[in-house]
Amino acid sequence: MCFTEALKSAPCVKTECGHIFHEECILKKLDAKWNGPRIVFSFCACPLCKKWLNLKNKDITKKLNEAK
Repeated sequence: MCFTEALKSAPCVKTECGHIFHEECILKKLDAKWNGPRIVFSFCACPLCKKWLNLKNKDITKKLNEAK
C-alpha cells in the first residue's frame, strides 16, 4: 500500500491476518473509499491477502463499521 517510507518510521497497526501497515495509510485508504462510480467495498480489505480488515485500533474499527 505504501512503499515510500519504512514501517518503523511511523505508527503501525497489525491486522488479524498478520500484515502490518502504517496507521495513517490504512486511514487514508478507508477515507478514500471507492475510486469510481461503482460502489465496492474492497477498500475494507487487506491490500495483501484481501481478507476483511480486522484491527484493534479504535479509529480504524469505527471507519470499518461505518462502511458496513
